[in-house]
Amino acid sequence: MKTIIDEYGSIILCVIAGTAVLAFLGVLLSAAARFGTAFFDSISCALC
Repeated sequence: MKTIIDEYGSIILCVIAGTAVLAFLGVLLSAAARFGTAFFDSISCALC
């Protein structure tokens, strides 16, 4: 008989890894959005 970990261990690991990757991408996107808007504002202010 297989244990629950043998059956679902890899699936759980994949779910955890996917969640971590999505969270990391979300943080990167929010940081890039903040930096991008600040960068764009500074450029538009310099052009004015």
